[in-house]
Amino acid sequence: MDRRYFFPPLALPFFLLLFLLPLFLLSILLLFAFLGMGRALGFSAFQTLCILYASLLGSVVNIPVKEFERPPKVVLREFSFFGIRYSIPTVHAQKTILAVNLGGAVVPVLVAFYILPELPLCAFFIAFLAVVAISYAFSRVVEGVGVVVPAFIPPFFAALSSFVALLLCSFPVNFAVLPKLAFAAGVLGVLFGADILNLREVLKTGAPMVSIGGAGIFDGIFLTGVASVLLSLLFF
Repeated sequence: MDRRYFFPPLALPFFLLLFLLPLFLLSILLLFAFLGMGRALGFSAFQTLCILYASLLGSVVNIPVKEFERPPKVVLREFSFFGIRYSIPTVHAQKTILAVNLGGAVVPVLVAFYILPELPLCAFFIAFLAVVAISYAFSRVVEGVGVVVPAFIPPFFAALSSFVALLLCSFPVNFAVLPKLAFAAGVLGVLFGADILNLREVLKTGAPMVSIGGAGIFDGIFLTGVASVLLSLLFF
């Protein structure tokens, strides 16, 4: 094809600037969203960035917890000798390693436990059980993928149930703890409702390794916590 028909409409530096500018603005927007989440949880900007980078860097680390033996798999190995075909069964031992992702599970769970003493326990248990029930009801085990949950359902119900729980359990209502309550209920609720309660079904898929929070920062546990905080800010 004639190259004369392919030419940039602008000078290359301006073309690259217009191409990269939306990505840069999106990164700034996400950074401000994380900083806003950290401020709502009572963390400074530096502490929030430390949590963010701990999740990013920790997303490549999977900590093995337990090894499960699976029924051995018999594979027929065929070979030919002087025109005669032979089939020899070979037994392969199978194992599934259960691991926990450092960035996708451990970091957000530690943050949730850190803020847990500041929360009214009655309200927390109501919100937590609501998120567990919703996460379990909407979660599906997909072979080769893991546990799949619609992205915005757990955070929405984490924020909503936290708001309702505060109204039921505390008077006067201290809405300042709502983001913290939504984060803790969202993170721990999804962990139990989507991951732990579906663990037996996930192990049946025969995957050599099952990692809770295995998608790192993009896993449902971490994103549920972030989205729960941001949605909870809409209630007050």
